[in-house]
Amino acid sequence: MISGQRTYIKAKMNLAHRLSYQEALAKLQDLAKELEVNHPGAAASLREGLEQTLTVSKLAVSPLLVHSLSTTNLIESSSSRARARMRKVTNFTSGQMVLRWSASALVLAEQNFRSIKGVKDLWMLKSALDNQLEIASN
Repeated sequence: MISGQRTYIKAKMNLAHRLSYQEALAKLQDLAKELEVNHPGAAASLREGLEQTLTVSKLAVSPLLVHSLSTTNLIESSSSRARARMRKVTNFTSGQMVLRWSASALVLAEQNFRSIKGVKDLWMLKSALDNQLEIASN
């Protein structure tokens, strides 16, 4: 995939994520059809994660929060920071030791975390999730 195509696809995906859930779903499905001819792997990957990437769009939260929670950056960042902390540990004696070292590395990595964009709107996310739980339990 050449650079111009990457920019075009990234722009289409970013624009789709600003739409309502149904509109975004339709736009991303159209993009997957468009990619199918020259980049079937990318099309398959887009289709595979389509529902998951739009999960936050279903909830009534701020656009900043949607942007922060619509990527895997939070998970990847914490994993890479923990991995960097554990790099020199080579001789684990048990699975429990691995879990303890991993937890310790995440706690140490947490000290360098910055707040997510839209952190002030987390109450909206909590409210939306509580509402979903209430609907599911009825």
